[in-house]
Amino acid sequence: MKPVIRSASSEDLNAVQPLAEALHHLHHQQRPDLFPEFDAGSFRHQFLAALCRTDTQIFLAVSEEEQLLGYCSACSRLRTYPGLPASRILSVEELFVLPDFRREGIGSALFCRALDWGRQLGARSAELTVWGFNREAENFYHRFGMAVRSSMLELPLDL
Repeated sequence: MKPVIRSASSEDLNAVQPLAEALHHLHHQQRPDLFPEFDAGSFRHQFLAALCRTDTQIFLAVSEEEQLLGYCSACSRLRTYPGLPASRILSVEELFVLPDFRREGIGSALFCRALDWGRQLGARSAELTVWGFNREAENFYHRFGMAVRSSMLELPLDL
């Protein structure tokens, strides 16, 4: 299946929400201490606000029948570290494909579209966060040549 990759609009809100909720649920199951229950109102507000920003894009993968198969949100930002020159990066915030349509190239098409958009904006690199429990996602991104730049370790202190 070769989906159409297009930018989201406000009319896509109701179609994207169940996918965003499914992605959030995966994170909530593994880390309920960090990811509270899905808040539909907050999602709706953030989705519509993202559409108004020039530094953010939400890409959708849509079938010929207009079924939403997946989405990818990304933003362009200036990365700054003390003592280093600032550089524009593409931050991939979320990428989700419905389980029935995985391993058909949809995630790759969404990710590549986000990378192309980042290049158009002059981003020097793409960055994203993969949670330690999501090895499938980590393997997916490694296939594109992404490599671990640093690791964040955690020790809960509320024992």
